[in-house]
Amino acid sequence: MDFIDGVMVLRRRWWIFLLGLGLIAGGVVVVRSVVPVQYQASGLMLFLLPADAPEGNARVNPYLNLPSGLTTTASLIASEAVSDDVAGELADAGFDAAYSVALVPDTGPLLTITATDTDNDVAVATRDAAMDWVEARLVDIQDSVDAPESQVMYTTRTSVTTTAEVLSGSRLRAMAGAAAGGLVLLLLAVFVIDRFLTRRERRSVPVAVAAAPPDPDESAVERDAPEEVESAAAAPKAGSGRSGRSGRSGRTKKRPRPKVSR
Repeated sequence: MDFIDGVMVLRRRWWIFLLGLGLIAGGVVVVRSVVPVQYQASGLMLFLLPADAPEGNARVNPYLNLPSGLTTTASLIASEAVSDDVAGELADAGFDAAYSVALVPDTGPLLTITATDTDNDVAVATRDAAMDWVEARLVDIQDSVDAPESQVMYTTRTSVTTTAEVLSGSRLRAMAGAAAGGLVLLLLAVFVIDRFLTRRERRSVPVAVAAAPPDPDESAVERDAPEEVESAAAAPKAGSGRSGRSGRSGRTKKRPRPKVSR
């Protein structure tokens, strides 16, 4: 089936196509009402060096001795923040929104923290809890190595919004998927129904011809035809009877011979 044949099928079964479009529109509306709106709260955390630099042979924060010490430390904490243990700890505390902590590429020791949920307040609270955890973890790892107070790294928050951003992409994707899937199923249904109805119409054509009322002119011819046939059949019978009688009359009976007495 080429494109022209498909167009002809849609034109022939346009009422099925329109009915299917109405059902698809209704399905899209249902999907829009069922799929919840997503809210995303985000913020940035920048790792900074201490204000006082080490002098001479004074003790040094070992994390500062790492290559790109601030960036490496930020990357380590970000990886730990998204582990199952930390996610479970936050969820147990009531912060169960989906969140992420990642190092922003090519920007140095800068973390981006985002939380997504169907509830605006839950998304904001989970983001703030994740940022609090990062700050507390940074202090803990430096205390564990007895870093000098003058070299303790710290973070500063920026781009932290008080309300979450509405994400309409998830709902739009669900609606687009429902519309595309419904359209494919509709086209398939139209072609299948058209084939079924076409076969049914072809089978019903002989029945319709046989059940059609007779033509008046043809009926008159059929009424006259038997009389002509009967007259034609009667003529040979009459002739055959005459010929039979003439044949019998033309025969001569043999007379019996007289008996001679001795």
